[in-house]
Amino acid sequence: EHQWDYFNPRYGFHRSSSEAYNFELMQADDQIDHFNFGVCGKNALTYSKDVYGNTTKTDISGKMYTDDKFLNETTDFNQAAFGDIAYWATKGKYRLPKYDEIYNLAQNGKWQLGYIVVEDNKRIYGYLVTEPGEGDIARVMTFGKELTQEELSKGLFLPFAGSRYDNTKAVKYAGYGGYYSSSILFEDDKDFARLLGIDCDGVNPDNGDNCRYGQSIRPVVVE
Repeated sequence: EHQWDYFNPRYGFHRSSSEAYNFELMQADDQIDHFNFGVCGKNALTYSKDVYGNTTKTDISGKMYTDDKFLNETTDFNQAAFGDIAYWATKGKYRLPKYDEIYNLAQNGKWQLGYIVVEDNKRIYGYLVTEPGEGDIARVMTFGKELTQEELSKGLFLPFAGSRYDNTKAVKYAGYGGYYSSSILFEDDKDFARLLGIDCDGVNPDNGDNCRYGQSIRPVVVE
């Protein structure tokens, strides 16, 4: 419903990565918004370390497959078991962002670390990214500030939603960082996916993480 929503959110902020790692949030079987790379259909909600897409250099944005090697493409949403989970879940209306799209967003956007005040005066932290105005420049501002509804209406907010670790429903690093999947694996790896990493130290568009770890997704509209 809102840009900052995710299941069982971490309110507040971790400055220390070790503190954030030791702080766990559990997701229920039917409340999962951190996904293994390249899963959809019957595998969409898996947290198994053995189920993920694992073929190098296959861009899965807007595509679905019946196998984890991304060899057998399908257009049947009922048959799909691997591929673009955003495309599958929205019946083709949205897709995973491509790597060059998240890279360009990181390089050309104006990023502001901040927080949104929700019920009971609780805070959800993350980055608001907007297009630099006339006379402004692309940059990352790591001093935190309260973000207004007007500011949020003009940009994209990515919460520090953390990352789920393999073979567990536990989300770590929530309140410290956010890790957003792209649609392709990292370089020549078969189990390491490209993603956009954000935390209190900055924005890293050239990041990657284990395909078995549950990452967040911020889909884009299919045009």
